Amino acid sequence: MKVFLIPHFHYDTEWVMTKEEYAKVASQNIKRLLEIMRKNKDFKFVLDQYLLLEQFSKFYPSLWGELIKRIKEGRIELVCGMYVMPDALLPGVESEIRQILYAKPLFEKVGGEVKVGWMIDAFGQHSQTPQLFKKAGYKYYTFKRGYRGEPTMDFIWKGLDGSEILVHYLLFSYDALWLPEDVELGAKLLLNAIERAKPHAIHGHLMVLTGSDFSKPNPKLPEIVKRAREISGLDIRIATPIEFLREIEKFKDELPIVEDEMIFGRYHRVLPGCYSSRINVKQKYREVEFLLQGVETLSTFAYILGKSYPKARLKKAWKLLLENAFHDVICGCGIDEIYESAEKRFEESKSLAFELLERGMKFIAKCVNTRGDGIPLILFNPLPWEREEVAEFSIDLTALESKGFEIVSHEGEEIPYEALNFELDEEGKITQVRVLGKVKLPPLGYKLFYVKPSNEIKVQEKTEELKIENEFFKVVFKPEMGTIDIYSNGELIIENGNDLEISTDVGDLYYSIEPKGGYKVKLSEALTKPEYLRDIADIKYDIVEMFKSSSELRESIRYTVKAIWREETLFEAKVIVSLYKGMPRIDFKLDIDFNYPHTILRVLFPTKIESESFYSEIPGGVVKREKVVESKGWVEEHPSTYPVQNWIAYEDNEKGVALINAGLPEHKIEDNTIKLTLLRSVDVVSWGNAGPRFYTPKALMIGKHTFRYSLVPYKGSWKENKIHKIAYSFNAPIFVHQTYKHEGSLPKELSALEINDNLVLTAFKKGERDEDIVVRFFETEGKESNVELNLGFEYLKVEESDLLENPIKEWNFKVKPFEITTLKIKHKKAKS
Repeated sequence: MKVFLIPHFHYDTEWVMTKEEYAKVASQNIKRLLEIMRKNKDFKFVLDQYLLLEQFSKFYPSLWGELIKRIKEGRIELVCGMYVMPDALLPGVESEIRQILYAKPLFEKVGGEVKVGWMIDAFGQHSQTPQLFKKAGYKYYTFKRGYRGEPTMDFIWKGLDGSEILVHYLLFSYDALWLPEDVELGAKLLLNAIERAKPHAIHGHLMVLTGSDFSKPNPKLPEIVKRAREISGLDIRIATPIEFLREIEKFKDELPIVEDEMIFGRYHRVLPGCYSSRINVKQKYREVEFLLQGVETLSTFAYILGKSYPKARLKKAWKLLLENAFHDVICGCGIDEIYESAEKRFEESKSLAFELLERGMKFIAKCVNTRGDGIPLILFNPLPWEREEVAEFSIDLTALESKGFEIVSHEGEEIPYEALNFELDEEGKITQVRVLGKVKLPPLGYKLFYVKPSNEIKVQEKTEELKIENEFFKVVFKPEMGTIDIYSNGELIIENGNDLEISTDVGDLYYSIEPKGGYKVKLSEALTKPEYLRDIADIKYDIVEMFKSSSELRESIRYTVKAIWREETLFEAKVIVSLYKGMPRIDFKLDIDFNYPHTILRVLFPTKIESESFYSEIPGGVVKREKVVESKGWVEEHPSTYPVQNWIAYEDNEKGVALINAGLPEHKIEDNTIKLTLLRSVDVVSWGNAGPRFYTPKALMIGKHTFRYSLVPYKGSWKENKIHKIAYSFNAPIFVHQTYKHEGSLPKELSALEINDNLVLTAFKKGERDEDIVVRFFETEGKESNVELNLGFEYLKVEESDLLENPIKEWNFKVKPFEITTLKIKHKKAKS
């Protein structure tokens, strides 16, 4: 038997210590490693995450050259190839690609190829992982959490699109073998670990990890290995992962093929409470991720027109965001202090994005012929489809010198709008206004609009009626229940929707624990059974305000829910339910002032769907998921909650209901009711055997929060109704810029890119190493397609590339089901 012993330590960028504290410990570990390697030529080790190398170079710049030498000698293997080890389920697929794009070339520049994906502590792996890593040049993948098949340590993982990658699964974890410097004891522990793993050896080959979180490199390891060999007669060697994996690859035809999501807790915990811990972090990540993708698209559009490309500042903004994708950060399971740093990174990334947004829009505006009647507005759509959507923006109307205004397209079509708030001068003329307007925009491009004087300011008018309608739906608010009924073509399709459910949660940042016999109530129950509630908890729920407001743009029902306990307000939630003219969705906004610790708050939509599964967007694709997962005997019982990207769809053969979220990933379907978690309030990182570990009062989420989500009932299937397009339109920003009248050479409307509506664009950028335009998208409906690539600029050649932007071949304009495609387009750049 050959045993490959892999020494390592797991580096957390932040968790229960700060970034600075962990960086110091990790750098000291690497310094110790180099000292050991000077004395022992057979010592080998594994390092991951480029941020770790950056930190070491700051602490010990004089040792950088020695570290590079050991890497080039093959004694230190660089694995993972990412900036940080992110969570794989919560950030979008482009974030995961950028982790690799910005780090793997740097790894390889300092010391050789990175062939081993190393996600040993991520809290699950999505089904597009094999494709993503293969297209980034990896051959192997190693992970701990999420596998639910029969016990094994080596298999072929077949992804959503059919891509395959050789996996070493850490059945016994990455931190199960910590070896002391006592040689005899160390040898005994090592042989025990080998004996336990031996049944899972492939042709007598075993890989065993030794190390843990920040464990120091052990100078006695060579002696321990020597002693273990003497006792057992086994061929035990200190090695690197790729040495083992290359041996196993010889037998890959004999390995089982596994097709599954890796998000289950059969052998190791996947910590599902992290889907909703510190929900504000998830919301902010999604917001900034969409913002950066949009601003990058805008910057590329301006680059094609002749503007310089802000590569360095975009990359800086992305890297700030990517740090917050680290699994312990975005999952919300760290101490309070690290989220102060995370918030600063979010804000710096946003600040950079807004700076580039302003510059890009100004440049485009100067290129456009904006002459016409009124104040010119340029609106930019970063999505690759024609888009009819509601945009919110501010306008300075001082120059208009009018008591009112209207908005028209450059063709003269009047735009329905609603003034949210405005300012008047002493003469009653409007000077400033915040507007909600419905606009129709070209695919990935801009359109010119004008603001013209008028005698009226269009605002919502308030009435006491509690019913709203558009061409698609009628929504009726029931104050006695605190819920809504939804009708389509006269048929009741959702009864008692948007119900609030609040339950005691005695868990921690890793787990939601709703105790049997604990407090749990729906708002509809609380309002209809007040005596019962007073008997139990003395909590009084009331609808304290409700009315309808209407404008030419939308109709809204507004109501306020208040929960009071012994004269103390537990929460006050202001709800707005809106129907927009011509839009087949129902939008919800919930502003809550929350003061109800140790609870979990959900919103519920009962449906008439009868199905045991539902569809869910994951990073870079769509999967079908079971409502209930059989998990008896597992290390961690599956709670039937799932992490979702932008939308889910629950449907039968005739109809369905889709729920779109804005940074609210935790979903479950219980019976026929869709449940969306809004927030979870707990105050410890984890409950250890000896009691709570690390008190986190800010994770109680006390204070004000805003939640946005949208419901789309439909006939047929989610594919026929293009739910993904509706979801991205709901989440992606529209950029608005007020400009001046001037003669530009560009038309009043221009599109740079349009693609099939089953393709979701994730990147439209300048190449990292050349002048090419990089376009990346994923196929989302699971169908092979001929791609209609409509480009609004002159190009010379379209090549397919890998995720690192290395050209592969001239593209054939075809995509496979769920394929992630990266194109490089050689173009003729305009003169600046």
